[in-house]
Amino acid sequence: MKALGASLVLILVFLPVIAHGAPAHPAAPARQVGPPRVADASAADAKAARLARALELGSYSYVRGDWFSTLRNYQEAARAGATDPEILYRMGYAAKQLRQPDEMNKWFGQATPLLEKRLAEGGTLADSYLLAAIKSAATPTDSSVQEISRRAIEKLGDGAFGPPKKLKGPDLFRLARLYQFVGETELSRETMELARASYRKMLPGPSDQSEHRRGSTRRAGHREVTLDPNDPYFAAVFMEGAAEKMAVGDYAGAAGLYEEVVRTRPWAPGAFYNLGRARLRQGDLPAAQTAWQKAKTRDLPYSTEASYAEALASRVIAYGAAHPEEKVAVEGPFFVMGRAEIERTVKEATASIVELYRAAAPAAAHSKEGEPPADASAPEAAGPVKTAAPPKLEAAPTSPEIERAEHELTKALLAYLVRGYPIRELAMEHQLFGFIFRKPAP
Repeated sequence: MKALGASLVLILVFLPVIAHGAPAHPAAPARQVGPPRVADASAADAKAARLARALELGSYSYVRGDWFSTLRNYQEAARAGATDPEILYRMGYAAKQLRQPDEMNKWFGQATPLLEKRLAEGGTLADSYLLAAIKSAATPTDSSVQEISRRAIEKLGDGAFGPPKKLKGPDLFRLARLYQFVGETELSRETMELARASYRKMLPGPSDQSEHRRGSTRRAGHREVTLDPNDPYFAAVFMEGAAEKMAVGDYAGAAGLYEEVVRTRPWAPGAFYNLGRARLRQGDLPAAQTAWQKAKTRDLPYSTEASYAEALASRVIAYGAAHPEEKVAVEGPFFVMGRAEIERTVKEATASIVELYRAAAPAAAHSKEGEPPADASAPEAAGPVKTAAPPKLEAAPTSPEIERAEHELTKALLAYLVRGYPIRELAMEHQLFGFIFRKPAP
């Protein structure tokens, strides 16, 4: 198996893998970027026009990670007669992201026999990948996933899916996933790198960006621009490589790959959010904040995390501006702590700050206006003693000591978020929403 896989990668590497001749399959026509437009349907059947509209809207939502709209629009397409198994797969995938297992199984279940029939008649690499992906999503340990993947790799080696040297970005992505399904991690990584190289060949140069955004197909130097704005794999190819670099501490390399995504896919789920994470790990907090500001309106599934990140970054930047002598740096002990250790630090820091607020608050603040503070030694006949509720960390700090303590808590929360831990759950546990989103003092 490894010999077969290695030979395929060698073919892909040393032959003109990503030369820009005729693709193995007819290139999809370039689509309009932005809200999709449907051609004049005055002469078309109303049902066909409705189907076209639903498919365009579904594709538009899918590549942006708007899973609710994806499912809604593709369901409309299904009612209008859509039976393409890839559309059914996308509906199942969207339902999975929305944590709707019954809906996921419904659409995956409809796609499976269609894909099996296609493969029995020959099929394509895309059919093999979709069927393996469905089986893996439904039951990750299903032995048929490896069988489907092995058979596809062998058919590719035999030329059943066309010349391997003509594989382009989307099929290279699918092949990388099939290698992953059979446990060939290194071959999967190498093939994903070839997919990135292929996609780069499809991109326009800086002077051609406007034409590319209009969905044109033209020559950029000696290369033909053929990238479909709604290609569902482009962003994933680069984001996966960036995630690998983040995992090994190559933050500059990760940021470079995220930048490649946002230049042509500013709406890609997680693109700006993860670019901010990479920039922060490089120590560039203002650049991270800028990326998170953009993520709040573009990275749909990541908008909440981006809002937390941007708010916390603003607090750190404001503190640094007010205390230039401290040379504020975000990188520090919090980025080498484990998750449990940061959570314990946040808990202790929150309790400590609450006590500092209590100590700083005048006793009269806890009594009714114009009355002396309650006397704990007064007899019971005077009524029960009213104790003050724990102060909330929503007001501006009242002393330098509190300000410094809050700054350390802010950095711990930011490190927790940037390392990929669920900040919303932690904020809820310690009632920190008001603290996180409190505007920094001018």
